[in-house]
Amino acid sequence: MREQLATARRLFLGAYPGAVAWVLAGCGWGVVIGAALEATFGQGADGLLDAAGETSLEAVTGALLGMVGGTLVLACGHVVTLAPTFALVGKVAGLLPCGRHHLGVRDRPNARLGALTGVVCGIISGTALLPFLGAGALLESIHGQPVPRTFVQGGTLFGILAGGIIGLVGLGRTTWQRLPEAWREEVRRVMGWERARPV
Repeated sequence: MREQLATARRLFLGAYPGAVAWVLAGCGWGVVIGAALEATFGQGADGLLDAAGETSLEAVTGALLGMVGGTLVLACGHVVTLAPTFALVGKVAGLLPCGRHHLGVRDRPNARLGALTGVVCGIISGTALLPFLGAGALLESIHGQPVPRTFVQGGTLFGILAGGIIGLVGLGRTTWQRLPEAWREEVRRVMGWERARPV
């Protein structure tokens, strides 16, 4: 079990920086597009460079806090909720007659499966949404007003959201490709994704 956890941690830590890079790239492109829109349709180019730099720094800080810290908190919350729930469902499933699939699961749930599900749910939500929410919350707390109020802020926030979604897709793809083949076969078996085998 320890070897499996070490392998999973190594795979995740190897792929997670790519998701962070996508969030930062989304922030950068959002600032550039928002600044162009601000200069064209907003308040003009006066002081735009300073405003864009200030917004990008605040947004990156909030996005990273939301992505890293928020993901840890959210994953822990999911684990605390799902681990006992899966354990209870496993106990109930064990009381039912054998030879049938109950409650839509192929294998009997347990606390370990619930903890794994909680971690995965926390990573999915934390990577896709929490950078966007963290950046918005920090901007609102600093400026004391709802955001976005300018094209720069709006472009930055939606760039971070797009970067988080793309980063999540890349994180899942990279992690899946690096999984040992035995693990992938186990995931396919548990999820019901078995490949059709020739007779």
